[in-house]
Amino acid sequence: PQGERHSICLRARLHAIKTGSSWQASMWTAFLKGFTYKELAEATGEKERIVCFTLPPGSARLLRRIKGFEDFDEAIHVLRCPKPGTGTKDAPRAFSLKLRRATRKMGLTPFSFDQEFEMKKNLLTAKHVDDVNMTGTEDQIDAYKIEVDKIFGSTKIHKNEYTNCGVRSKMDENHNVILDQDEYIKRLAASQGIDYMGLIKGQEQIQGEMQQQQQQAQQMELTKQA
Repeated sequence: PQGERHSICLRARLHAIKTGSSWQASMWTAFLKGFTYKELAEATGEKERIVCFTLPPGSARLLRRIKGFEDFDEAIHVLRCPKPGTGTKDAPRAFSLKLRRATRKMGLTPFSFDQEFEMKKNLLTAKHVDDVNMTGTEDQIDAYKIEVDKIFGSTKIHKNEYTNCGVRSKMDENHNVILDQDEYIKRLAASQGIDYMGLIKGQEQIQGEMQQQQQQAQQMELTKQA
């Protein structure tokens, strides 16, 4: 349940040519706030899953201190999980479907090629599980946060610079949107014992060559017009 790579790039491109700000909303403990197994079955029409788990050795004596569990016997009893939790295969889907229901009520409409890429007037969002990258006016961003907070609790908001899946998005003072993986590459290089500064030098050289090519193309265009 996540936006496609091209959707994330398209959102950044559209943001670069439109007014507004770039934001990311992060939802804490999101996987504990999705649909229950019963709600998931009702939403999908599928049979309700029954998921149970056993306790780690020695934990039952602590559970027996809780009212209603005084007779719990780990040799013959298990605990039923009413809601998909972190670590279960259903958790991302249960959360995503609940968030989708909420965003549809807000008036957001998905693109035909990507159900996690949604829009309405003055708001464009690309979901990545429990992170939502947004472009829009501040009043629309605020309204989105208010509605999401009612359902999932307080969300953390990052404005104009944030990292998602190793890709950093940053908007400068000229409204240019820059996507890079510098910090991700730096950590990856360090873990492999690779000289990161050597990599950066190579990137700067490539950028210099690209700028030179652009200048040459502009010069050629001016010569043709003359």
